[in-house]
Amino acid sequence: MPQEKKLKSFYRSLPFDSLIYYSSFIFLFGLVYQDFTKILLTLGISLVSFFWLLKPNYNEKWVLLRANKPHFYILIFLLFQALSIFWVENTKEYGRLLTLLTSIFLFAGVWGTTNFNEKKITNLKLFFLVILFLPVVYDLFLSFFDKVELSLKKGDSVLGKGIKHYLSTYICTALIIAISFLKRTNIRWQKLLLGIVVMFFLTAILLISSRIHFLFILIYSLFQFYKRRHVFVKKWKYSLSFIFVALLLLFFNRQPILYKFHETKDEIHSIFDETYYTSSNPRFYIWQDSYALIKDQILFGFGLGDEQQVLTQKAKKRDLYFWLDNKNVTYGSLNLNYHSQYIQTLATVGLFGFIPLILSIIFALRFSLKQTDKAAFWIIFLIATTMFTESILLRQWGTVYFAFFFLFFAKKK
Repeated sequence: MPQEKKLKSFYRSLPFDSLIYYSSFIFLFGLVYQDFTKILLTLGISLVSFFWLLKPNYNEKWVLLRANKPHFYILIFLLFQALSIFWVENTKEYGRLLTLLTSIFLFAGVWGTTNFNEKKITNLKLFFLVILFLPVVYDLFLSFFDKVELSLKKGDSVLGKGIKHYLSTYICTALIIAISFLKRTNIRWQKLLLGIVVMFFLTAILLISSRIHFLFILIYSLFQFYKRRHVFVKKWKYSLSFIFVALLLLFFNRQPILYKFHETKDEIHSIFDETYYTSSNPRFYIWQDSYALIKDQILFGFGLGDEQQVLTQKAKKRDLYFWLDNKNVTYGSLNLNYHSQYIQTLATVGLFGFIPLILSIIFALRFSLKQTDKAAFWIIFLIATTMFTESILLRQWGTVYFAFFFLFFAKKK
């Protein structure tokens, strides 16, 4: 018996939280460079989950998880996704998507019951900032000189192709973190270095030209200017210098910005005039079809995997053409998704799955507002905003990002 007590005491004394902390660095590196190798991403998820499962006192973990309502409601949201097996037909796609969502399930448990001190949180944010900054600088070099095929102007990156909106979300997250560090430091060389980092990230976001992130940056910038207006007036020379650099960035990136402006104007025109047709972006027509589909399955949805199939079938009945990737393609031939995580959720599991997702976001915003560092709130707000125009939980790039960042910053302090 004494030997058994010693073993239990030794087991409980193991630094599981520290092991989770160090494993998170592996995960973050794998997150950014996942198109190069899946090994580090898988290893990071496995180690974080393994050490969390080994942590003793499951009753305490359950109490903490229930107290962290964003994580608790996300688990309910995932439960409804899993239960849709009872009414889906495409079980192969159901299995693929459910496997993707597993990382959210694991991190909901990890971040719902694990707390790091401020120093560890700062180190994780700084690490993410550094590992993303290097490829962004390389992408900007390629974009400005256009010497190779990879270019942010084409929506591609050295980190991977076809990840335009996901990459923009990652960079916006890093931008928020960099600005939060910039506001906290009083050391001149750190301010200069972080200022350069912020300008590089802003330039990359302008080149990628995601409209929802344009809107987010506008809201975020106006709020920061308003909140710190006295500082900007007091240090008017620095303020004018910053405004001048920002205007330069807008000027040199005016081409993608103007293109997106005209595209948005055409889409707004098509909303108020049904006879007006825009061939640049099928998103508006996807939302039209989504409304027609969802109203008949509003409670339970079509099930995980089947929601894609019914949208594609409806699209094939419409005689629409779009000019995409320098070629003319039919609406029905596109690999469609709902281009909104909220609409996607309604189509998948109806109101029963949609309500827990909304409650999770509301509580996450509420909890993050109470934190000292408001970067947490803005990252949650960024994710919630991005979900209006992107189905971020359909691909690994979005799912693992959501699993880590949303659930990491949504915790109750």
